[in-house]
Amino acid sequence: MTPIPPVIATDNSTALDGFPIVFEDQYLQLTSALPLDANVYGLGEVVASSGFRRDAGTNGGTGTIQTMWARDDADPIDRNIYGSHPIYMEHRFDSSTHTSQSHGVFLYSASGSDILLLTPPSSNVSLIEYRLLGGTLDFYFFSGPSPQKVVEQYGELVGLPTWQPAFGFGFHLCRWGYLNLNDTKDQVVKMREANIPLEVMWNDIDLYHAFRDFTSDPVSFPAAEMKTFIDELHANYQHYIPIVDAAVAHQVNATDIYDPYTRGAELDVFIKNPNGTEYIGQVWPGYTVFPDWFAKDTQQYWTEALRNWSQSGIDFSGVWLDMNEASSFCEGSCGTDANLSNTSPPFLLPGDPGMPITDYPEGYNSTISGPSGNITVNGTLTFGADGSTSSSLSKRGIGAGRQTGINLNVPPYTIHNGFGPLSVHTIATNATHAGDFVELDVHNMWGLMEEKATHLALLKIQPKKRPFLISRSTFPSTGKWSGHWLGDNFSKWQYMYFSIQGVLQFQLFQIPMVGADTCGFQGNTDEELCNRWMQLSAFVPFYRNHNQRGALSQEPYRWDSVANATRTAIATILDWPRRPCNTSVDSERFHSRWNIPWTWPSDLA
Repeated sequence: MTPIPPVIATDNSTALDGFPIVFEDQYLQLTSALPLDANVYGLGEVVASSGFRRDAGTNGGTGTIQTMWARDDADPIDRNIYGSHPIYMEHRFDSSTHTSQSHGVFLYSASGSDILLLTPPSSNVSLIEYRLLGGTLDFYFFSGPSPQKVVEQYGELVGLPTWQPAFGFGFHLCRWGYLNLNDTKDQVVKMREANIPLEVMWNDIDLYHAFRDFTSDPVSFPAAEMKTFIDELHANYQHYIPIVDAAVAHQVNATDIYDPYTRGAELDVFIKNPNGTEYIGQVWPGYTVFPDWFAKDTQQYWTEALRNWSQSGIDFSGVWLDMNEASSFCEGSCGTDANLSNTSPPFLLPGDPGMPITDYPEGYNSTISGPSGNITVNGTLTFGADGSTSSSLSKRGIGAGRQTGINLNVPPYTIHNGFGPLSVHTIATNATHAGDFVELDVHNMWGLMEEKATHLALLKIQPKKRPFLISRSTFPSTGKWSGHWLGDNFSKWQYMYFSIQGVLQFQLFQIPMVGADTCGFQGNTDEELCNRWMQLSAFVPFYRNHNQRGALSQEPYRWDSVANATRTAIATILDWPRRPCNTSVDSERFHSRWNIPWTWPSDLA
């Protein structure tokens, strides 16, 4: 075979050695030909500059390098992010018969990897190349022949999506920055005063005491008052969802009473270092440990923690799973031998003194138009006020942590991880799970295993209800247990556009309950962007408005035009046969509650 120089001139790793299969030290490679400029969809999770159809490296494109390594990063373009889905669908058109057929290819592997989709210069074919840091080359092929059949066949393998409760399809409201219960209650009241349907109220990490999982702050979110508030929501057929972060705070000292840590240590359910000591990372509450989903008692531990929290007053209708790539703010077991009483995040928080939120959508210049974000100021349109409207757009196995001659932290092949070294901003690759599995081999599955454990826990705690979960990190079969939101996006027109491909990606991945943070999470939104985005997201399965601490408030009642657009969009959705209600009784109750005109369609009665 003839070697090919780098197909992407700026990336020497895209040189192709010409071998169809390679088996080397901590490295597997397989290359296959595709039709020239193949119509390939999937290979995620990604915010792809090329759109839903992946760039095969023809017609001016550079090609695709899709890295499979779950990563906590704020929706970068063309880089690996929260989930790993090594499945693609190819759609081929036969010009002689004028018919089309589709098929799918799925690599069943949790290993860190690169998947390259390239077209060498002057080649009459495109190529797909898999480069893995370990595991096996275990492929499944789906014959289709239609796109729908491909997705159905994939679902038969990894599991079909879970049934969702009716309320999940309604409008959800959240932000990082509802600082106390009164602030949270005000949103419910103001949404009702604006006659905007609100099905679910959420709280971010503001809810917690000292940022600790399974707590509520005794001053700003007293448990007894939280229970009263949630009971009031339920009485009005509304619901409440809190956040659960992946990392559990480590006990600071012997006088620190925090049952989720002490109970977990008692049951031996936390990830360890290769020498058997606790692996201690760093997240919001300071030094933290991480549940080990391979340990035999972790399901019991997780169910107990969620049940205790619910019984304490946080009577949730569902759970929001965040930071579950899993994310850590330091590299390695930084809490080993450290001062555990240091509970401060190692960076400023958005909105704190010294970190104001100054970013706005494309076309809005706060220097000229001020900080309001309004469509007009003094009768003048704010979009483009500065003349600019553009956007910047040895065999490794069980017990590998103790093996010699194996480089778990810096494998010989470097995948294109957006953070560089694999252990940056996550659990170190030599961290060891029960059964002696190392993090390098199972990293991409952490979120999935948390989703399954949480789903099963909710079935125990609320046996007559469908579990509702929204999770950030995903893996094949997540849809069987959870939905997904598209992560920490930006308040930009570009990201409203990107949200469409994100929703389509996850339909292919068999995770249909998906949506973006409407109006954008990071930066300041403005009136016009929020107006358009609230309309768009009404047509998406998961419909939530959520933004960051310190940014402009963006609840839909804040601007009259956004409130009107939201009411109109929701009323339009409710006129569809597929409305967020199970029965005519539920539908009549919903419409009467929100004063939306409606009659039960005769064909569905």
